[in-house]
Amino acid sequence: MAAKNTCEDLEQKIKELEAEVLSCKQKNASLEKKGKYLQAFLDNTNLPIYLKTADYKYMLINREYERLAHITNEEIIGKTDFEIFPESVAELFRSQDILVKKSKKNVEFRETIPLADGIHTFITSKFPLYDDNDQICAVGGVCTDITEINQIKEDLKESEEKYRKLFTNEIDAIAIFDIETRKILDVNCAFLKLYGYGRKEALSLTADDISAESEKTRQAIHQAAVVGEDTLILRRRHRTKDGTEIIVTLSAGSFVWKGRDVMFSIIRDISAHVKADEEKAALETQLRQVYKMEAIGTMAGGIAHDFNNILTIIVGNADLARYTIGENDPARINIENIIGASSRAREIVRQILTFSSQAKQNFIPVNPALIFNEAMQLLRSTIPATIEINQQIDANCKTINADSTQLNQVLINLCSNAVSAMDENGCLELSLKEVNLKAKDLGRRLGMKPGKFIRLSVRDNGPGINPENQERIFDPFFTTKEAGKGTGMGLSVVHGIVTNHGGMIIVESEPGAGATFHVYFPVIAEKTGVPKDESEKVSSGVEHIMFVDDEEALVAIGTQMLELQGYRVSAMTSSIEALEAFKAAPHAVDLVITDQTMPNMTGAQLATALLKVRADIPIILCTGYSSKISEEKAKALGVRDFFMKPFNMKQLSQLVRKTLDSSENDIAAKLNATRLETI
Repeated sequence: MAAKNTCEDLEQKIKELEAEVLSCKQKNASLEKKGKYLQAFLDNTNLPIYLKTADYKYMLINREYERLAHITNEEIIGKTDFEIFPESVAELFRSQDILVKKSKKNVEFRETIPLADGIHTFITSKFPLYDDNDQICAVGGVCTDITEINQIKEDLKESEEKYRKLFTNEIDAIAIFDIETRKILDVNCAFLKLYGYGRKEALSLTADDISAESEKTRQAIHQAAVVGEDTLILRRRHRTKDGTEIIVTLSAGSFVWKGRDVMFSIIRDISAHVKADEEKAALETQLRQVYKMEAIGTMAGGIAHDFNNILTIIVGNADLARYTIGENDPARINIENIIGASSRAREIVRQILTFSSQAKQNFIPVNPALIFNEAMQLLRSTIPATIEINQQIDANCKTINADSTQLNQVLINLCSNAVSAMDENGCLELSLKEVNLKAKDLGRRLGMKPGKFIRLSVRDNGPGINPENQERIFDPFFTTKEAGKGTGMGLSVVHGIVTNHGGMIIVESEPGAGATFHVYFPVIAEKTGVPKDESEKVSSGVEHIMFVDDEEALVAIGTQMLELQGYRVSAMTSSIEALEAFKAAPHAVDLVITDQTMPNMTGAQLATALLKVRADIPIILCTGYSSKISEEKAKALGVRDFFMKPFNMKQLSQLVRKTLDSSENDIAAKLNATRLETI
């Protein structure tokens, strides 16, 4: 019975053991399965993970750890750090593991580890693991590779430092504005220098504070913020701390900076460039005006030549008719009218030539009343009929030393300026009188002495000139007119001419009360010569005169005039033929009168050729107009006299007689000198 029980007990225990073995196998299988799951889980994370025993031997690592450390699970399991890594790295890891075990909590470390592909930086979180008895049985670690992040941070830091240096050292001003508030958030040194603010002051400003066009500034910021334009290139007027307006270009773009929508503006001061461009444009306009005046002068010269030839024919025929009809003939009055009108026409041509000439300065004693009266005659036709002209010129004004052409230019510029100010509707007042200025009147003007002056005053009843502009109106290129309506050179030229004449110019004006320009010229002791009243008597003679002109009508007029005075005339319409005729009998001719402008050979060339044949032949050179020859040049060639067309019989006869008599006197003097030498 006892044996039977013992056997049953053994069978029972065997069954229990078998059940326990089965349970263990099942548990082991489950654990193995879980281990595989765990390994698979760890292998599929991108963070390096490892687990060490309490005695610091590796129990497992995941695939990412294998990849970074270039080691397999089989190679590392059961080994310590000292068997795998360099000693310095192993000591670092061991000291960290010991600290984790002692602290019994998670600890984060920053590690810089040399690996096969280079130095890596990790943030490693290490933690203790406990057994059922609450004893540390293992140390685990999860690593985050921050090598790339660190490199990005370093790159960003380097980039920020580089761009901060560029921002600070950039020669153009740079400012960053908050788009919503328009407040300035940052500026560089160039900004502070350009606008004259300290850094603290600048950072308390808004975009409106530096703009002289606030509305345009707001629109630009709105355009960048709402419309979304990345880059705007604008031209604006800004204002510095001291109130000076400058012209700038803005290159602006929007982006997010420190969590704010901002506008980044690069600002360049182009005030000097704009001024230079304006001056260049003004100079180009002035140059075009010079070319235009030169062209007008050339055209005026050509017109004057032809017109004076025509006038010579008109005056000549009228003069001949006057000498051939009786004193009481009814037609005489008509002839006198023709001659008078022709004289006025001649004067108009002379004035046109004066105004269009580019002659050098010629300071001589002149009567300013005569010059300004003549100038006003010509100016009246250019001033709109809606402008009333009041003219008071004292005919008894004394002599001044001046260039008549430049005096005309002074009057023209002042009157043009006045007419422009009145917008072609108002009253232009002009006066000329003698005044006596004392030292107190002259103030501190250098080179000016008290005494008698001629004062030219030009007044308009336009809007006047404000005090600020009065200080600048004589500056070159300064103008208050719209673009394209003035060069700003008129008053500057006037000032230069007046100063060059030893005078001064004063402006009197108040806004809304018009403007008056007073120009003062010093009086000189010398007086202008008064032309003597020439007799109407026509001089006569019997000499032989060669008359040369390519226009047959002029030759006919000249021949008739001279023959009426008793002279014998050889009329020639070709300068070449005239030279050949003279060569054939040089001593048969007593005087040659030649026109200047002729085909094939000019009058000057003919005169030179004639003088080579006979050095003492008296020659009179006449012209309607020529830019190539003047009285000085003609006389330098050996020509005896020079005169301008048109001419009448009296003028021609007196000049011919004077030239012939002068020539005879020269010959007589030479004969006497020869006789004295032979005695």
